[in-house]
Amino acid sequence: MRRRLAVVFASAAAAALVVQGPVAASAAPPSGGSSGVGIQDTTCASNHVCLWEDFNYGGTKYVDYTQGTRPGDFFEIDGWNGDNEISSVKNNTSLVLVLWDNDGYSGTRACINPNSSSSNLATTHGFDNEAESFQLRSTC
Repeated sequence: MRRRLAVVFASAAAAALVVQGPVAASAAPPSGGSSGVGIQDTTCASNHVCLWEDFNYGGTKYVDYTQGTRPGDFFEIDGWNGDNEISSVKNNTSLVLVLWDNDGYSGTRACINPNSSSSNLATTHGFDNEAESFQLRSTC
């Protein structure tokens, strides 16, 4: 009886594979985006703040924030997406970008002037891999 059940199950599994056919080895990129494989996005649109993982706008672009999106232009950098990992920044807004080394907009800060950038926060501000939150405001 066990042998007959094993043959039935094996036959059913083989039939399912034939009906289903081969499965594609690659996944499609998310809707509206690219897979990012081999592509480095160093752009930052007008009225945006962009933060990158590595120097010279390399690695993952963790933040692409549009000015005015949140009340007070406060932004908490997500713990899995850039928190304490930012090495370069572009501030293409009309306000000062204040980077904070703690959540909740506190602690040591580094200020990036309006419409300016830093390709290496370590050398320009001594602030590599420190940012946890930021705010756009009129003064540092």
